[in-house]
Amino acid sequence: MKPIINIAGKLLWREFKNGELNLLAIALLIAVTSMSSVALITDRVSTTLLQQAGDLIAADTIVSSAEPIPLSWFDEASKKSIKHASTVQFPSIVLSGDSSQLVSIKAVTKGYPLRGELKTDIKPYSNGIVTKNIPAEGEAWVDSRLFNALKLSIGRMIEVGSSKLKVTRIISFEPDFGGNLFSAAPRLLINTRSLEATGLIVAGSRVNYKALFAAESQSLKTFTVWLKTQLRPADSIQGIKDARPELKTALDRADRFFGLSALIAVMLAAIAIALAASRYARRHQNSSAIMRTFGASQNTILGVFIIQLGILGFIASTIGLVTGYIVHEMIINYFSQFIDRDLPGVNLLTLLPAFSAGVLLILCFSLPALFRLKNSSPIQVMQSRVITGTSRDVLLYLPALFIMAMLIIWQARDIELAMFYISGIVTTVLILAVATLLLLALANKFKSRLSVSWRLGLTYLTRRKLNTMIESAGFGIGMMVIIILVLIRTDLIDDWLVSLPADTPNQFLINVQPHQLEELKLEFKNTSREQPMFYPMVRARLTHINNSPVKAENYDNPRTKRLATRLFNLTWSNQLPAENEVVKGLWWEKTQNKKQFSFDEGLAQQLGIKLGDELTYYISGANITAPVTSLRKINWDSFKPNFFVISPDKTLQDFPATYISSFYLDKNNKDFLTKLVRQFPNITVIDVQSMISQVRNIMDKVILVIEAVFMFTLVAGVLVMIATMQSTHDERIRDNAIMKTLGASKKQLRKILFTEFFLIGAISSLIATLAANLISYVIATNLMNMQYQVHLNSVTTSIVIGTTLITLTGLMAFWRYHKMTPMWTLRQL
Repeated sequence: MKPIINIAGKLLWREFKNGELNLLAIALLIAVTSMSSVALITDRVSTTLLQQAGDLIAADTIVSSAEPIPLSWFDEASKKSIKHASTVQFPSIVLSGDSSQLVSIKAVTKGYPLRGELKTDIKPYSNGIVTKNIPAEGEAWVDSRLFNALKLSIGRMIEVGSSKLKVTRIISFEPDFGGNLFSAAPRLLINTRSLEATGLIVAGSRVNYKALFAAESQSLKTFTVWLKTQLRPADSIQGIKDARPELKTALDRADRFFGLSALIAVMLAAIAIALAASRYARRHQNSSAIMRTFGASQNTILGVFIIQLGILGFIASTIGLVTGYIVHEMIINYFSQFIDRDLPGVNLLTLLPAFSAGVLLILCFSLPALFRLKNSSPIQVMQSRVITGTSRDVLLYLPALFIMAMLIIWQARDIELAMFYISGIVTTVLILAVATLLLLALANKFKSRLSVSWRLGLTYLTRRKLNTMIESAGFGIGMMVIIILVLIRTDLIDDWLVSLPADTPNQFLINVQPHQLEELKLEFKNTSREQPMFYPMVRARLTHINNSPVKAENYDNPRTKRLATRLFNLTWSNQLPAENEVVKGLWWEKTQNKKQFSFDEGLAQQLGIKLGDELTYYISGANITAPVTSLRKINWDSFKPNFFVISPDKTLQDFPATYISSFYLDKNNKDFLTKLVRQFPNITVIDVQSMISQVRNIMDKVILVIEAVFMFTLVAGVLVMIATMQSTHDERIRDNAIMKTLGASKKQLRKILFTEFFLIGAISSLIATLAANLISYVIATNLMNMQYQVHLNSVTTSIVIGTTLITLTGLMAFWRYHKMTPMWTLRQL
């Protein structure tokens, strides 16, 4: 074994000096660099973005319960260095002189909020100033609505239960406010140390207890696993995606895009290594035969080359990890100026798959070619014959393909996405191979009508059908994955920008009475403001599904239990709202006189409601029963009023209703809100500008990271193009030398080369563009829930640019050989 290792080491060193391993080493280096850097970037930045998204729920993880939170949970969190706080929230009446108001009281502990910012001021409806404090014992902070409703002033005492508290600040923004905008009461914030004196919490009180936790991603994951084992029936645990639907879609899409980018980096890396390894084996056919001449056995030859490539894989993968770390640090340092928090440390385990992938890919993709090398004989060298594989050699690619499939699944972090991608690539490769053969067959029919240069170009492509198909597949797959990334990235960013335009409604009006509608509309008109839409809202409780009583105990999921027993906000509309899409059943434009309901698809699935089910709602002392005639998919990541349940106007019009609305208000016109509240004191105004700013800020940062990951993956795509070009490098320069010996001019050689690369580029670009659009459509509509539209201009542009790039790159790669003598050219082989 030792002699084999020595021979492998000497050959490796010699070939490094001669440049024989340059392409393979560079392919492996860039492959591991791209995989490791993309993995590090997505791991650290996605973790940070999730933490920043936690600014909207005041924590990373929340446990909500109807029972007091066990102190042992906080003790365990402290042992694991996890920050924690708690809140106690309940409704009650607050008195100020002769005035009273139903409010939502929230008592908080020191450290609240763990994520995000609490903003207060001494004036109502202001942007507020960030504070790190909470109300002191004996103090109360009120929101602008409560401040105006009770005609309060700073320093005034209010009665909260059995205690009197001093109003010291006005709440401008709470990070965890906004879970239920349309039923929110005015807010009152106090210290938990003031809670006992109020005497408001007694047995049977309707109280919501929350435990808030925040920490680095890995330690929090471990703690969350433990926490889930401690949950009681009354407890429910939530992360940012569960608590804030307006961010869930955005974060899910970003996560899938990161997975897709990493997946593409792996795919491109594998293709580049496979092509480079195949060329490496072909170039060592002669040296292998010479070793056989001097008595080396087949196993010895195989062992030498496997050890040689193993050492190369280890060295190149190690350097690739270091390079990937440096590249990721450069990108992180650039983007850290846009992310207003410290990024989590590097998780070294993230690098392990990239290193393993580099070593395994180079060995597995080289194995079939190496098995052919061991069969080299001296006579083949003398006759300049290329060793061809047997049908059995195809089986040797199975380990490589299996490893690549596992890498794709691992990188995608989504089995469904990986399966779509793998099936799309396999189908595209087959189509490219068949299309290439058909093109060559068709072109040969018209060969006699073409010029000499075109005929010779077609002859070379036809004579080397296998190489032609390899080039076509290499160029095609390289282009396809890049186009997929471009299309998904563009649609993803455009979709986000459209979902939150600059004039996104940032003010909500609730509790508008029917008789106030005209006067309120007139107020908007008099101040030259755009008329907002007003939506009727009827409060109702779901009591029966198909005559079966709806009870919390019928469901296992804690969230579903709450949804089943909560009051629903129903509305009526004869037109389908813009943010809604009917996915099952029919909208009632032609059958609006019939009593019926349209239900949210997601909630229907949780409650077990199906199309055609009869629902009974209890509304103001009366029951109403109607069938579900349609299910809708709702765009919850917009800041517009959306309803779980909609009916035609004839169904609910006779029941008492209030109205809600939303509109955009410039930050310099906050006086309009004060005037509105004074003129309509019963109307509740909710300012969500801070929330929208945070969501938009998070999305902007996600877009920046997407751009960085996209650009780096693009480099991997260019590598595949180069590796594909180099895969037939030796054959082309040999043909070039022979043609020059036979008297071909430089101009004729360039025309022949142009013909070859133009035809390969055209067929590769055409198939790659069509396949990329089809796969992008499937990914966008099925996995990212985005609208996808094929743009003919982009299809045409992709084909033209792809064909042009492949043609020019091919001409440039072999340009210098046209100027050299045949002898010099052949010596380069």
